Amino acid sequence: MTSTTDYSARRFMIVDDQPFMQDLIERTLRQLKTGSVTKARDGREALGMIRDNLTQTDCIIADFNMK
Repeated sequence: MTSTTDYSARRFMIVDDQPFMQDLIERTLRQLKTGSVTKARDGREALGMIRDNLTQTDCIIADFNMK
């Protein structure tokens, strides 16, 4: 029997300056049936969303090498 992790209550944030990569990661997360996925174009936008309480996040997936 194969067990899978339940991500349905988890909130993810994708931080990447490449729209293609954001969409690719989002599609992968949706296949895992995640609770919610938000996206930010850079670290400043992501921090602003968190600081202004626009989103609550359990996991941040961020590009290491952004402009």
